[in-house]
Amino acid sequence: MTQSGKWSILLWLLIPLALLAILFGPILTTHQTLYYRDLMSFHFPLWAVSAEYVAQGEFPLWNPRVNFGQNSGGNPDYLLWYPPAWLRFLMPPLPAMNLFVLFHLLTGGVLFYALLRQWSLGPTASFWGAGIYLFSGVTLSLTCLLNLVPYILLAPLFLWSLERLLQCLKGPRIAPVAFSAALLVTVFEPFLIFGLLLVAAGRCGWAWIGSASADRRRRLAGSLVLALLLAVMLAGPVLAEGIRLLEQTAGRPPDPGTPSRYVQHPWLTLGLWVPNPLEFSHADLAAAGGQQVLPGQYPLLFSVFISFGGLLFGWRPFADPQHRRLAVALAGTALLFLLLSFGGHIPWLAGALQSLPLVGTGRYPEKFMFFTSGALVVLLALGMDTLHRPANERLRPAFRYILTLLLPLLAVALAALAPDLSLRPLATISLGIAAAVAVLLLLRPAALPLPGWRIHLIGVLLLVELAAANRHTVPRMDAARFLEPAPLFAALAREEPDLDLFRVAVEPPPEPVYYQRTDTEWKMLVTKFSGHPYFGIIQGVHYAFDLFYDKLESTATAHLRQAYLAGPLPWRIGLMQRTGVKYLVSPREYHTTDLALAGVFPTGSNYLFRLYRLTATRGRYSLVQDWQVFPAADDVAGLLAAGANTVLLDRRPRFPSFSNDPLPEDAPGEITLDHSGCDRISFSIVTGKPAILVLRDTFYPGWRAWVDDGETDILRADLFFRGVAVPSGRHTVVFHYDPPAFLPLVLLSLAAALALAAGAILPRFRRRPLAGG
Repeated sequence: MTQSGKWSILLWLLIPLALLAILFGPILTTHQTLYYRDLMSFHFPLWAVSAEYVAQGEFPLWNPRVNFGQNSGGNPDYLLWYPPAWLRFLMPPLPAMNLFVLFHLLTGGVLFYALLRQWSLGPTASFWGAGIYLFSGVTLSLTCLLNLVPYILLAPLFLWSLERLLQCLKGPRIAPVAFSAALLVTVFEPFLIFGLLLVAAGRCGWAWIGSASADRRRRLAGSLVLALLLAVMLAGPVLAEGIRLLEQTAGRPPDPGTPSRYVQHPWLTLGLWVPNPLEFSHADLAAAGGQQVLPGQYPLLFSVFISFGGLLFGWRPFADPQHRRLAVALAGTALLFLLLSFGGHIPWLAGALQSLPLVGTGRYPEKFMFFTSGALVVLLALGMDTLHRPANERLRPAFRYILTLLLPLLAVALAALAPDLSLRPLATISLGIAAAVAVLLLLRPAALPLPGWRIHLIGVLLLVELAAANRHTVPRMDAARFLEPAPLFAALAREEPDLDLFRVAVEPPPEPVYYQRTDTEWKMLVTKFSGHPYFGIIQGVHYAFDLFYDKLESTATAHLRQAYLAGPLPWRIGLMQRTGVKYLVSPREYHTTDLALAGVFPTGSNYLFRLYRLTATRGRYSLVQDWQVFPAADDVAGLLAAGANTVLLDRRPRFPSFSNDPLPEDAPGEITLDHSGCDRISFSIVTGKPAILVLRDTFYPGWRAWVDDGETDILRADLFFRGVAVPSGRHTVVFHYDPPAFLPLVLLSLAAALALAAGAILPRFRRRPLAGG
């Protein structure tokens, strides 16, 4: 490569980097941060609390602070097994989160370039196609949900490694497929995994049909099966914990409101393809299927815009014999996933999706537009690639002019049909850039001063258009405001210096509080300041059953939540007292002697949340000397009917025969919390009579217990919690989360990783034949 060629490559690389700096510069150079929606109230708390436990020397396979404790090792939202997410263990969680997002954007663009090159596109078209992918609305929209960010990188990585394997069935090429598939398991998201499986199945089917011999088909099948087995071995620990989590999960009951609440209306979906879609407004909400829209403040997949000027040459791959088959396949893929994104608005399709394992539990099927957008971006890259071969076009100039203008006009017509959709953004930067691109396309290359630079000029124009149109999909707020402790948590700390001793229940706010204003930052802060469980866990608070309804809540906490919501106030108070809840956060005003008002906290101009203290409660743990066998697993009424000083057990306890330092039978029982970690909690106990230690954390397989140095059984106590029989005397009781076969699976995963590394590296060091034989 000549020196001038190297400088030109550097020049073009600086353009997307400069645009990224404009979008993300304030996050990296000032005191701002990404913040939108679940990123603030859900994903960052899980991200931060796991970093907190690692800093304490514990790997958080269990999170005791939410839903009476939950399996975090099998929950992909924690990103525990995804290596790039370990950045939070090396630096403060908030800047680590922002760098995590930016890293995936940059590497995702590089891998998309590699994927296009693998499909035989030229380097120039591949470069600008990767830029369009990087700045497309759907890619930038994924930055609002931390568990979706990895797919920006992993989707092109998986498809690139699969393509390399299908084109050349060699052993070393199995490793990247297995590795990328294992990474996808660690960040499992139902709709995106299902979409990738559909794409991979279609590509493998195409390769199978195109195989020239039975031997190649056998090698193809063997390579794919081996890659799958290696991926399962690599992801063994997270798969085991995920299966354990699903076995204990209540599942999501049928919700009649799901199609209108979690499925985007087709008209709204089509509107997302209009430039700068964040400026539109839907006054007629009924026409949008009941979808409540916050104009200009909803970046989550609210823009899948991939450039208006790019539509001007989207037809060209179909006119080029070299790319026609791939173009048809990509167009079909785009239409398939656009149809799937309509989800519940097509009855038969909604039923089919809900009947699929795991996919039926997913929300927001508009995530399928990630694949629609990706297929269209590849089509645009193919169209740019054809600009190098104008001789391949078999169309008369008149047809070429008509087709160049047809797709943009069709897009405007479809957008105009959407109710109350503003097309004013078309009159700004997008139409101007589209006009400039049209001039560059319709003029003969020889008429241009720099004909070889035509494709580069078009690429620059498209990236500028995308960066301008999708800039609002990267929402920012002040980092200090993001991290500032809510007044409610400060009040809890004043009331109780040791937050490990009790749990807090939170009642959800009524719907109007979310839509009083269209300021998204205010909406997020309402959720945070009102004591949202997931944001509260980074304040050290332990929460009871999640009344916001976690989709991965266990069967036990689902029963508790349903019982709580179904009963009158005295019932709810009795249930909280029985389950160790000492404080209640509620938007409602209660007047009862059982609830003492501890504080009132405003969350807006005219809305209040109240912190109540229960006047009588057992706390998170206690020592109980009276017990009763009660095998029913979900009879909450029977639990409340039992005596206040009696614990219900699923079977008769077996007290250990030994007794350290015997005490008089009338000696009062004492219990001291020695250590409270993520997956280990220990107590020092003094009791004159045999007793049951009740820890009001979720009863869950994988927990083990020891009394002094001897392992003992864990009983199901009070239907939902963990209990241990303790003999009289002075003892130490330890609970430890130690899932069966976990260590062997970790060792197997490491062995598979070493085998894959050796299989990929060793062939490179084979002895080369000497010259002359």
